[in-house]
Amino acid sequence: MAEVALSVCGKMAAQKQFLLGILVGLTVAFVISGYHMLSQTVVRMEPHVHPNFVGRPSGVIGDEAFQRDDHEAWDRSIERQGPGIMLDIHDEHAHHDDVSEARRLAKEVRVLVWVMTAPKNLQNKARVVRDTWGKRSNKLLFFSSETDKNFPTIGLNVSEGREHLTAKTMNGFRYVYEHHLDDADWFMKVDDDTYVIVENLRYFLSNEDTREPVWFGHHFKTIVKQGYYSGGGGYVLSKEALKRLYEKGSDPNVCRQDGGAEDAELGRCMETLGVRTSNTSDVMGRSRFHCFDPETFLFGGYPDWYYQYDTNGARKGIGTMSDYSITFHYVSPEKMQALEFYIYHLNPYGIINGRQNLNRAPFKSQKVQPTRR
Repeated sequence: MAEVALSVCGKMAAQKQFLLGILVGLTVAFVISGYHMLSQTVVRMEPHVHPNFVGRPSGVIGDEAFQRDDHEAWDRSIERQGPGIMLDIHDEHAHHDDVSEARRLAKEVRVLVWVMTAPKNLQNKARVVRDTWGKRSNKLLFFSSETDKNFPTIGLNVSEGREHLTAKTMNGFRYVYEHHLDDADWFMKVDDDTYVIVENLRYFLSNEDTREPVWFGHHFKTIVKQGYYSGGGGYVLSKEALKRLYEKGSDPNVCRQDGGAEDAELGRCMETLGVRTSNTSDVMGRSRFHCFDPETFLFGGYPDWYYQYDTNGARKGIGTMSDYSITFHYVSPEKMQALEFYIYHLNPYGIINGRQNLNRAPFKSQKVQPTRR
């Protein structure tokens, strides 16, 4: 009888352990499931936190749009994220940096930057440009299809849409010439998802002559004989180039005024006007203007068309980008604020950065003859 009782007790204990194991397993599964549902809810409730914060733009706009360099698809993806949060990154008062050289160049190399934007982008993309890198330019203008005195933006008599970017560009430069020709030495056009390190731009331009008919940017070697510059990577015109664009390029018989690919059409126009392209890489052959974000140039994953267009051979890696890089494109508002922190606020303690001489010897052209049409 004692042996039977012990056997029964053993079976009851085993059953209790089995039931306890099932109970614990169900509890853990419930907790994990609940955590997953909560995390998904948090992402939906906070549109400014999105999983594509880091990485090449294809992670946000989709591979198909990335392959086509579809800027409108990128705009729609930013729209879906909402206006986001503007981080408080203005802590310059706590820094003790020697900015004398940057201030000197700001006086000697005056740069006007105008940003191509749209009414729907003011409170997400344009707002962040204005409050981060844009404030370092000598003069900053925003051009849109509508005037908004509160932002402010300057309305151009041009409809929105990719098919009208050429007209936006031509009218934007026309406005700059008519109202701000004497306010700067160099005149730069960028998109509202382009990040510009203005100090590095001034350093590069300090070796150039604004009286020369020249413009600079991320060089593409196709379509135009002398090549042209990526619109998204930003391009900068000398005062002489701006004068030629205004005085002769406003003629529709000389330069296309709307339609086509904006950057390629401006490239054709510049070649016709005798405005030359130039090598913008540093003395070590590293790129300074960039038509994608930093991660894409670090890790690759370029779209197929880029291998045929890029003058530098579509290289990748940290050794291919200049320490004095100037622009990056397809930069979301969140990443723009991150770059602002990394470039202007994060420092390794005890390391004092020295100046590098990375500019090439200045090239003085002969009188450039315009292309005959």
